[in-house]
Amino acid sequence: DAIERLGNDSELVLTLEYNLAEQLHLKGRFDEAHALAEGTLERKTIAFGPDHYLTLLTMDNLAVALAGLGRYDEAITLHNAARAGLIDQMGPDHPFTLIVERHRISTMLVAGYRQVTPDTVNDLVRRHEEALGPDHPDTDKARSLLN
Repeated sequence: DAIERLGNDSELVLTLEYNLAEQLHLKGRFDEAHALAEGTLERKTIAFGPDHYLTLLTMDNLAVALAGLGRYDEAITLHNAARAGLIDQMGPDHPFTLIVERHRISTMLVAGYRQVTPDTVNDLVRRHEEALGPDHPDTDKARSLLN
Protein backbone atom coordinates (compact mmCIF):
# COMPACT_ATOMS: atom_id res chain seq x y z
CA ASP A 1 0.00 0.00 0.00
CA ALA A 2 1.40 3.38 -1.03
CA ILE A 3 0.41 5.14 2.19
CA GLU A 4 2.23 2.52 4.27
CA ARG A 5 5.39 2.97 2.20
CA LEU A 6 5.26 6.76 2.21
CA GLY A 7 4.01 7.20 5.74
CA ASN A 8 0.69 8.65 6.82
CA ASP A 9 2.31 12.03 7.56
CA SER A 10 4.42 12.32 4.42
CA GLU A 11 4.14 15.53 2.45
CA LEU A 12 2.57 13.68 -0.49
CA VAL A 13 -0.13 11.98 1.59
CA LEU A 14 -0.95 15.20 3.44
CA THR A 15 -1.14 17.11 0.15
CA LEU A 16 -3.50 14.49 -1.27
CA GLU A 17 -5.71 14.86 1.79
CA TYR A 18 -5.66 18.65 1.37
CA ASN A 19 -6.80 18.23 -2.24
CA LEU A 20 -9.48 15.73 -1.29
CA ALA A 21 -10.88 18.09 1.37
CA GLU A 22 -11.03 20.83 -1.26
CA GLN A 23 -12.90 18.56 -3.67
CA LEU A 24 -15.34 17.47 -0.97
CA HIS A 25 -16.09 21.13 -0.27
CA LEU A 26 -16.67 21.84 -3.97
CA LYS A 27 -19.14 18.93 -4.05
CA GLY A 28 -21.05 20.39 -1.10
CA ARG A 29 -19.92 17.67 1.30
CA PHE A 30 -19.04 20.23 3.96
CA ASP A 31 -19.01 17.96 7.03
CA GLU A 32 -16.59 15.54 5.37
CA ALA A 33 -14.43 18.40 4.07
CA HIS A 34 -14.31 19.91 7.55
CA ALA A 35 -13.34 16.65 9.26
CA LEU A 36 -10.62 15.87 6.74
CA ALA A 37 -9.22 19.42 6.67
CA GLU A 38 -9.16 19.56 10.48
CA GLY A 39 -7.28 16.28 10.77
CA THR A 40 -4.88 17.23 8.00
CA LEU A 41 -4.15 20.57 9.66
CA GLU A 42 -3.35 18.86 12.96
CA ARG A 43 -0.95 16.46 11.26
CA LYS A 44 0.68 19.15 9.09
CA THR A 45 1.22 21.31 12.17
CA ILE A 46 3.09 18.43 13.80
CA ALA A 47 4.98 17.42 10.65
CA PHE A 48 5.99 20.87 9.36
CA GLY A 49 5.32 23.33 12.19
CA PRO A 50 2.58 25.94 12.57
CA ASP A 51 4.24 28.56 10.36
CA HIS A 52 5.11 26.38 7.35
CA TYR A 53 3.38 27.55 4.19
CA LEU A 54 1.75 24.13 3.65
CA THR A 55 0.32 24.28 7.17
CA LEU A 56 -0.96 27.81 6.54
CA LEU A 57 -2.61 26.79 3.27
CA THR A 58 -4.27 23.88 5.05
CA MET A 59 -5.46 26.29 7.75
CA ASP A 60 -7.10 28.28 4.96
CA ASN A 61 -8.60 25.07 3.56
CA LEU A 62 -10.15 24.38 6.97
CA ALA A 63 -11.47 27.96 7.01
CA VAL A 64 -13.18 27.38 3.65
CA ALA A 65 -14.75 24.20 5.05
CA LEU A 66 -15.97 26.09 8.13
CA ALA A 67 -17.49 28.76 5.90
CA GLY A 68 -19.31 26.01 4.01
CA LEU A 69 -20.84 24.99 7.33
CA GLY A 70 -21.90 28.58 8.04
CA ARG A 71 -19.31 29.01 10.79
CA TYR A 72 -18.14 32.34 9.41
CA ASP A 73 -16.49 33.89 12.46
CA GLU A 74 -14.31 30.81 12.98
CA ALA A 75 -13.52 30.74 9.28
CA ILE A 76 -12.49 34.39 9.18
CA THR A 77 -10.26 33.94 12.23
CA LEU A 78 -8.43 31.10 10.45
CA HIS A 79 -8.29 33.01 7.15
CA ASN A 80 -6.73 35.96 8.99
CA ALA A 81 -4.14 33.77 10.72
CA ALA A 82 -3.18 32.02 7.46
CA ARG A 83 -3.02 35.35 5.64
CA ALA A 84 -0.78 36.93 8.29
CA GLY A 85 1.61 33.98 8.22
CA LEU A 86 1.85 33.96 4.44
CA ILE A 87 2.36 37.73 4.29
CA ASP A 88 5.23 37.36 6.78
CA GLN A 89 6.84 34.57 4.76
CA MET A 90 6.05 35.38 1.16
CA GLY A 91 4.69 38.91 0.99
CA PRO A 92 1.20 40.28 0.35
CA ASP A 93 1.18 39.63 -3.40
CA HIS A 94 2.51 36.08 -3.54
CA PRO A 95 0.00 33.78 -5.30
CA PHE A 96 -0.56 31.74 -2.12
CA THR A 97 -1.27 34.89 -0.12
CA LEU A 98 -3.66 36.08 -2.82
CA ILE A 99 -5.57 32.77 -2.70
CA VAL A 100 -6.04 33.11 1.04
CA GLU A 101 -7.02 36.76 0.70
CA ARG A 102 -9.59 35.86 -1.96
CA HIS A 103 -11.05 33.14 0.27
CA ARG A 104 -11.13 35.55 3.23
CA ILE A 105 -12.95 38.24 1.26
CA SER A 106 -15.37 35.68 -0.19
CA THR A 107 -16.23 34.44 3.30
CA MET A 108 -16.69 38.00 4.54
CA LEU A 109 -19.02 38.76 1.64
CA VAL A 110 -21.13 35.66 2.25
CA ALA A 111 -21.26 36.46 5.98
CA GLY A 112 -22.39 40.02 5.24
CA TYR A 113 -19.38 41.83 6.68
CA ARG A 114 -19.68 45.49 5.77
CA GLN A 115 -15.91 46.05 5.80
CA VAL A 116 -15.74 44.51 2.33
CA THR A 117 -16.49 47.22 -0.20
CA PRO A 118 -16.26 47.23 -4.00
CA ASP A 119 -12.95 49.07 -3.56
CA THR A 120 -11.66 46.16 -1.44
CA VAL A 121 -12.52 43.67 -4.17
CA ASN A 122 -11.20 45.94 -6.96
CA ASP A 123 -7.90 46.19 -5.10
CA LEU A 124 -7.76 42.39 -4.84
CA VAL A 125 -8.44 42.06 -8.57
CA ARG A 126 -5.71 44.62 -9.34
CA ARG A 127 -3.22 42.71 -7.20
CA HIS A 128 -4.14 39.45 -8.96
CA GLU A 129 -3.69 41.10 -12.36
CA GLU A 130 -0.29 42.47 -11.38
CA ALA A 131 0.95 39.22 -9.86
CA LEU A 132 -0.63 36.68 -12.21
CA GLY A 133 -1.87 38.54 -15.27
CA PRO A 134 -5.35 39.58 -16.33
CA ASP A 135 -6.26 36.23 -17.92
CA HIS A 136 -5.13 33.93 -15.11
CA PRO A 137 -7.89 31.68 -13.67
CA ASP A 138 -7.24 33.00 -10.15
CA THR A 139 -7.66 36.56 -11.44
CA ASP A 140 -11.01 35.50 -12.90
CA LYS A 141 -12.00 34.05 -9.51
CA ALA A 142 -11.10 37.33 -7.82
CA ARG A 143 -13.06 39.24 -10.45
CA SER A 144 -16.10 37.03 -9.84
CA LEU A 145 -16.33 38.47 -6.31
CA LEU A 146 -17.51 41.73 -7.89
CA ASN A 147 -20.78 40.08 -8.95
